[in-house]
Amino acid sequence: MLKNIQFRVESDLKNKAEMLFGNLGIDLPTAFRLFLKKSVATKSIPFRIEQEDGFGKEEVRELLAILRQVKKRKGTIGPFKDSKSIIKYLHNEDIH
Repeated sequence: MLKNIQFRVESDLKNKAEMLFGNLGIDLPTAFRLFLKKSVATKSIPFRIEQEDGFGKEEVRELLAILRQVKKRKGTIGPFKDSKSIIKYLHNEDIH
């Protein structure tokens, strides 16, 4: 039995994906089916997911630990817009 899946995506992203998959000889629904089949087969997302700034879980944990130390000494710090602003802040602090 077939079921429908519906979701919204920005038109520019949709157009670029359709062009990419068209160049690969498949349509968008086929690309999604391939993604779902590979995910189920591998019991995972079939590609590496990274934060755009390149920080993984360990780096984020380390940053949070350092921020906790700084906060204990200085009181309230932040808020920070992103991890780059945290790093900039820490470069200007004596964290040891």
